[in-house]
Amino acid sequence: MSGVPPVTKADLVQALKAAGIVPGDTLMVHSSLKSFGSFDGGPEALIDGLLEAAGPDGHVAMPTLTATYVNLPGASGLAFHKARTPSRVGAVTDVFWRRPEAVRSGGLTHSVACIGPNAAAWMAAHGPETTTFGGWDGPYAQYVRAEGRPSKLVFLGVTPVCNTTLHAVEEWLGLPYLASAEALQELEDGRQVAVPVTHAPLGPRGFYKIHDRHHAQMEATGRIRRVSCGPATVAVMDARACVAETIRQELASPGALLRDRPDCEFSTKGRAACLTMQDELRARAQEIRARGLCE
Repeated sequence: MSGVPPVTKADLVQALKAAGIVPGDTLMVHSSLKSFGSFDGGPEALIDGLLEAAGPDGHVAMPTLTATYVNLPGASGLAFHKARTPSRVGAVTDVFWRRPEAVRSGGLTHSVACIGPNAAAWMAAHGPETTTFGGWDGPYAQYVRAEGRPSKLVFLGVTPVCNTTLHAVEEWLGLPYLASAEALQELEDGRQVAVPVTHAPLGPRGFYKIHDRHHAQMEATGRIRRVSCGPATVAVMDARACVAETIRQELASPGALLRDRPDCEFSTKGRAACLTMQDELRARAQEIRARGLCE
């Protein structure tokens, strides 16, 4: 808007500190550059602010999703190569993974990029031969666990409807409605090959809408902190608390992340399938806790 000063890196660092970010934290960041109106220095300055807030011993990670599925609605038509394929989830993410100090994982559809001391190790176990989110050793498990140090979800000018960590929880729980598909991989010689993808988060979810019951229950925990940063809102939540609350919801109401609509056949079938595996889900929930992925 005319006459409104741009948001600066210093403004962002101050907002992150006010929202509870301290040096040494691991941050999984979802962002909208446009939500700030004008950001002085653009995406690079915003990323610098995140890195400053996390400090040299902390980590900043971002989803760098590519929609490289074969012949599915919403597919990008691209084949995935982690050094070439652009991110499709915002300008900040596409700048972030291209920075020389960033390490990008090799997941064909749901890659992650990270900057920090353990970035290379955390991203290593996520490639075309792994599950969509990398299972117990993938980048989502690594950032949430963060070797026992604080890990936090950060939403810059966006709502938690974009929280990809929820899909990782679906995978860790082994929820039966996750799909198998194919994705395109670009090889070093330029050839493209179709590769099987398992545990893909295809189909509708209720939490894609901010007024869904999942978000209401997450808000009720009182664990989300919000502060203003120019015209945007910065929201922060402990990642292991988010995982714990999502598991609680699933055990209390099977299929909790699906649409709560009787006319949604996918959700109705998915919920019925979840009901048949309650003992297994409880066992998986215990394993998630034992692996340090929730409170």
